[in-house]
Amino acid sequence: MYQIDSPMYYNLKANNMFNMGQFDEARLLYQQIEHQPGYILSSMKLFDFHNAFTTLDKLLFEEEKNKFQSPRAARILNIAGIVFQLQGKINQAEKLFRQALEIKADPIITFNLGYLLYIKQDVEGASILLRRSRTVEDINIFKLSTRALIMLYNETYKRNKKNIYKEECEILAKDLQDGNQMLKSLSW
Repeated sequence: MYQIDSPMYYNLKANNMFNMGQFDEARLLYQQIEHQPGYILSSMKLFDFHNAFTTLDKLLFEEEKNKFQSPRAARILNIAGIVFQLQGKINQAEKLFRQALEIKADPIITFNLGYLLYIKQDVEGASILLRRSRTVEDINIFKLSTRALIMLYNETYKRNKKNIYKEECEILAKDLQDGNQMLKSLSW
């Protein structure tokens, strides 16, 4: 059980507020516990780009001094990639996601790069990375990756009028149903 005044409690509370769209409250909590990635993303959601970029620049500068060797380097590069993607700077975002993956193979970063390649309509690259990011350790990433793969294959079919991914789409849809059933069985 978490103590009410513990940083872990506030981090969970901030994450819940962020997920519910309460970005002002989430940002305040992230600021209190000095959780810069959460603060940056909350600021972006509130269109407070000045604070988001100032904090991100500071973190990137610190990591650059350490030659991206700290344990949080991959996470910061991932956040920077998300920020660039939100700005429409797709090539810079791709470079940052790839750099983050070189530091740490992580399903979230893998998903972010795979989804970016999906946006760029790189079917083969997106397919490989989205499949790789489908991990049972994180049911949310599993579901997001599965949905993105189904959309990717469906759009590929619409463009090419070839049903090369039909069987795989059926398997993915079943996986998604099984994942939803698994999630329901875990609900309290």
